[in-house]
Amino acid sequence: MIQFDSAVLPSAAQHDAIRVFLNADHPDFEIFYLAQSDPTARMAEDVISGLQHSPKRLPSAYLYDCQGSLIYEQITQLPEYYQTRTESALLRQIAPDLSFRSGAVEIIELGSGSSEKTRILLDAWKKQEMAVTYIPIDVSPQMLADTASRLIRDYPMLRVLGLVGRYEEALAVLPESPNRLILFLGGSIGNFTPEEQTAFLSRLKALSMPGTRLLLGFDYQPHAGKPVEVILQAYNDQAGVTASFNRNILTHINNRLNADFDLSAWEHQAIYNPQQHQIEMTLISRCAQTIQVLGQPCQFASGERILTEISRRYEPAAFARWFETQGWRCLESWSDARRYYGLMLLEMV
Repeated sequence: MIQFDSAVLPSAAQHDAIRVFLNADHPDFEIFYLAQSDPTARMAEDVISGLQHSPKRLPSAYLYDCQGSLIYEQITQLPEYYQTRTESALLRQIAPDLSFRSGAVEIIELGSGSSEKTRILLDAWKKQEMAVTYIPIDVSPQMLADTASRLIRDYPMLRVLGLVGRYEEALAVLPESPNRLILFLGGSIGNFTPEEQTAFLSRLKALSMPGTRLLLGFDYQPHAGKPVEVILQAYNDQAGVTASFNRNILTHINNRLNADFDLSAWEHQAIYNPQQHQIEMTLISRCAQTIQVLGQPCQFASGERILTEISRRYEPAAFARWFETQGWRCLESWSDARRYYGLMLLEMV
């Protein structure tokens, strides 16, 4: 395994090194940092700008430092968090047919985490004895390295190219591939505002070839068989794991930006906004307080909120029609019997 700092290359060198790796015949893995600018400076700009906004907000990407990624994996095991269990069951249902139809393939995963659900798909390719190049994209280098080493051990037909950075940075350094499947699981599409979602699909299309497929996980809006309380419980679990995950964004800021957030002064709350069809995860100041971030003061009134994440819900037919307006044709969709959660397979036209 390479050392992380040795994989930080100028843009042209990154392109060349990645192309060499992808053209190699032997199974292997490598990890590349893709930040084109100082990530701490960018984080400082994002955080200070967000805390000057009205209402205050923080980019949800900063929930996922190394500790945040580990806490999120705990969330996926909670009894209240139906999304992961349901999505995994759907993946087991579709994996054999998907692997048979796809053959040898390049799989890119946006926000890969531990890649546990991806193993369901890789198991199906393994049974078909098909070669797979797996390209996980995540912001946690340690998570990527640990995951890649385990995957290489368990799947002899696999090559893993881990890319540390944001989605558009990673997609931009990859050469074109005629048989590419992009995974965007876990309902992560819901973390975008409508404007961000449109911009994301536009960038994704610009960096992809016609025929590129996108396997997308999404959460259903409340309906007669899915009361809103089911969604709320998934973000307000009794064990308080999601609360710890939410507060960890403050720890991340403290560690990276020399801030002085006192975690005990912040209360976790997640509410459902029926007008926007979205969960809004917030941190509420328990008192009037002034926080220093890189020496800059930021004042909070008692009860003032910071929005740390949204998670939107969708109606599948309308969602598929929207994708068509963005240049993606819906090939197939699946849901569980209760219609809690769905998968959609799209193709770029």
